[in-house]
Amino acid sequence: MMEYNSSLPESSNYALPSISINNSVPKLQIKVNNPNYIILHRIDIVISEDNVTLPAQNGETHYATFSSDKATFFPSDVTVSKVSVNDGHLVVTALETQKGFGTTGCYVPANTGVLLSSPNEGASYYSLEGETLDALTDNMLKPASEEMTGSGKFYKLAYDDYANRTGLGFYWGAEDGGTFSCKEGTAYLYVPGSSSVKGYVLDDAADEDAVHFPTEFVDEMGDIYNFAGQRVSKPSQGVYIRGGRKYVGK
Repeated sequence: MMEYNSSLPESSNYALPSISINNSVPKLQIKVNNPNYIILHRIDIVISEDNVTLPAQNGETHYATFSSDKATFFPSDVTVSKVSVNDGHLVVTALETQKGFGTTGCYVPANTGVLLSSPNEGASYYSLEGETLDALTDNMLKPASEEMTGSGKFYKLAYDDYANRTGLGFYWGAEDGGTFSCKEGTAYLYVPGSSSVKGYVLDDAADEDAVHFPTEFVDEMGDIYNFAGQRVSKPSQGVYIRGGRKYVGK
């Protein structure tokens, strides 16, 4: 820590609790503890570059969940999103990009679950040891390091049909939506309450024109087909076609 003392007029009234200069290393923090001196704190942020693989794929886009015990920065070739469930539908919201490290990208607080997506199967990011960022709001993704507790349901990023790599979304990681083992560095989705929904398809969140329907009502909707043109009598989670219109089962 570096301190700089300077006399100030006793009649002066200073109420400057803390000023942080972000996106620079080292970071300088200015504090005024009383009207007679200023303390400058030099806070060294240790930066290291690392890589992450996005193994899941939906169309041309690769996906992965991510978490770290350090704050991180992802350049703009990766979309970083928070995830929640609202009224039974998956909501995926991209984080706002900011300037940093000579480029633009997204900052992610330590111990926070996020969803990564990119046209590339791999991505680089920076770990910022010593940096503190504000927590994300309206985010139901939890870091793998956080114990699964609560009476809600727990979901993992997975395929509805793993053999054909279709229906990518968030599905129960264990029977009845119970707890499961989550790989270090990834994240899981926690949905409070006693919902019986076994999965949420990413296409559900991505397509605002899709009409969402509970699978128990399919008998009232006539013939339904999957994207392969096959008639489906009992659709589960996934994207289907009826009367030339797209529907998402939940």
